[in-house]
Amino acid sequence: MGRSRSPLDAARAYLAGRSIRDLGLGVFLAALLVSGLFGGWQEAADETPALTVGEPITATPVTVTVLGATTATDMGNHLLSETEGRYLVVAADLVTEQTQSIPHSDVADAIRVRGVEGLFRRYDRDRPAHEIPPKVIVAADRSELGDLPPGLTYRTLLVWEQRPGSPAPTEVTVEVYGKTYRESSIDATMRWFDPALAARATIPVQPRLEAVTP
Repeated sequence: MGRSRSPLDAARAYLAGRSIRDLGLGVFLAALLVSGLFGGWQEAADETPALTVGEPITATPVTVTVLGATTATDMGNHLLSETEGRYLVVAADLVTEQTQSIPHSDVADAIRVRGVEGLFRRYDRDRPAHEIPPKVIVAADRSELGDLPPGLTYRTLLVWEQRPGSPAPTEVTVEVYGKTYRESSIDATMRWFDPALAARATIPVQPRLEAVTP
């Protein structure tokens, strides 16, 4: 009886009998299998449309045009007085082409941010930062925007508060969300539901932003 081959010897014999082309195909198929199991290549994993500063994104019911981002310590609004930390501010034009006004809460749900440490909500401190809605402030007079009426474009400041001691952000990922108008499963009323990501981009946080100036 001949001596049995070790697994290493068997592997060497197999590789010796394979062509370069066969080996290359094997590596490609293995990589394809791994990418399928774990969500694909990193570059292709996210197919969300890119947001471009200054270009409108239609995310029904609101069309959002992001103009830039900056920080501030006082927003000139009684709801956002001087803070010991800082405010993250995303300037954006908002408009709706719907035939009815869009409730304030749905307007605020149109934008979320990621990638900034220390964001919090004063009366909801345990809420994850990327789920915190902004305060929506009218840039012209620093009043809080209520419902968004049809056909009127508002230049707004979308504001989040950052805890004292948190590092000043140099960039922020801005996400724009749309919703679907449908009947509530609870009370049969028609409302906006089901937030869906429409566009995303990481933009610089600038020391000064003209869109913020009233």
